[in-house]
Amino acid sequence: MSYIPLPTDINNNVLTTISQQDIFGQVVMASRTNQITAGFFKPNTTPTDFGTVTLTGSGTVASGSGKALFQTGTAATASCSIISQANITYTPGYEIFTIFSLTFTTPTDPTAANSSQYGGLWDTVAEGFYIGYNGTVFGTSVMTGGIQTFTPRASWNGDLLNGNPQSKFTRAGVPEAINFTYLNLFRIRFGWLGAAPVLYEVCSPDGEWVLFHSILEPNLSANPSIRNPDLPIAIKVTKTGSDSTNLAMSCACFAGGTAAPPAVDVVNYIQNTWTSSTATNTAITASALAAGDCSFSVIITGTVSAGVITFEATPDGVNWFLLHISDLYGTNPGVITTYNLASGSKTLSKSIAGFLNVRIRLSTPITGSGSVQAEIRPSGISATHIVQVLQPTGTNLHTVVDNVSLTGNAPAAVSVGITSTSVLAANASRNGAVFTNTSSHTISFGLSGNAAVLNSGITLSPNGTWVMDKFTFTTGAITAIASAASSNLAVQEFQ
Repeated sequence: MSYIPLPTDINNNVLTTISQQDIFGQVVMASRTNQITAGFFKPNTTPTDFGTVTLTGSGTVASGSGKALFQTGTAATASCSIISQANITYTPGYEIFTIFSLTFTTPTDPTAANSSQYGGLWDTVAEGFYIGYNGTVFGTSVMTGGIQTFTPRASWNGDLLNGNPQSKFTRAGVPEAINFTYLNLFRIRFGWLGAAPVLYEVCSPDGEWVLFHSILEPNLSANPSIRNPDLPIAIKVTKTGSDSTNLAMSCACFAGGTAAPPAVDVVNYIQNTWTSSTATNTAITASALAAGDCSFSVIITGTVSAGVITFEATPDGVNWFLLHISDLYGTNPGVITTYNLASGSKTLSKSIAGFLNVRIRLSTPITGSGSVQAEIRPSGISATHIVQVLQPTGTNLHTVVDNVSLTGNAPAAVSVGITSTSVLAANASRNGAVFTNTSSHTISFGLSGNAAVLNSGITLSPNGTWVMDKFTFTTGAITAIASAASSNLAVQEFQ
């Protein structure tokens, strides 16, 4: 057996490194909690799925080749921006962070003082911390009360990223100058409390985080560094009276959150407001990870005479499927996948456990002078739902995994009615079975030949699945009953 020696100093003292610390010197023992994420690499999504996009002049936004591209075009006055749909929620005593990849265009007009390329934690109007070009100079910025303080690269108090021998921005240990036209990974961290330091960092080619500038806020001012630490992630490129250069920024992904423990109840909250000018297929998307139930709301203000939204979910981030939601209210309760906005405001609830993301998509344009506020509010899985797994002992403890070869019988589909009927005959050789409710109604089961009773025993909602295991296993006949006639049940038996 070979061993890797631990590093030591000249006195043979072992050199150790504490895991990364946050702004307050607390060791970060677990993953930070993302509150905002956007992956522009995902097929069938656009930047508008992740934030509010604003264009002026010849500004354009597009996604492809694994990234989103934000451009001014060649007009002298133009802009393009994206602001995340939600803000990062600040928790006192814990660090806030954003991490993002960006490329920049090298400006060519020395007179373009009002042109800019920025990205970071920033609402683009009043508050935030961000990086990028101010005119032709790259630097860091802080904005508070709508007033920007820009620090040019030459005045940074950290690594200048210019390839000097002392630089920690290295490749294979050799310092190199950063190229802002290439995709680089940046991070901004701060603890706020009004006066916590602010750190601007970049990841080196060797995978190390390099501090290139910091705002040493304590004992600096009688006022807070910014007025509101609940900030969105934003990217904005602007030209004002510049030359014909197309200023373009690209981003593959951004994320932001806090080092605070994740909230138990609300996993992620997304909302956006749509009007008749909102493009078809505009969507808001929320993460379903660690979520149990989810509420979907549309709040109508003013007059909306037409428009349809579609509820969808994805298990893999690529393929989107209709989300069947049980509408228990109104004059026509039932299962819906779309909703007509002319019907007024609406709130619906659905279990989204097992999905990666859910979304509300504007599938038919809005008509009328009113507005529609679309909201997705997933809820965390309650602690009372946690399953405790006990260590097996005695005869239940196996040192080798049992090797069982199962044969799948022919798949079947059974039409279940409003009276109890047999859906699977008794089979002494049965080793398991899977039942999936592919109807839009409720199906309940009876075991060992007992008659099924609606809403009693094992019951499946639409799209629900019962996988027979050792705790719900029987070789006897299985019966079923449905809440409506001709309800389809998919059956797969193993032996």
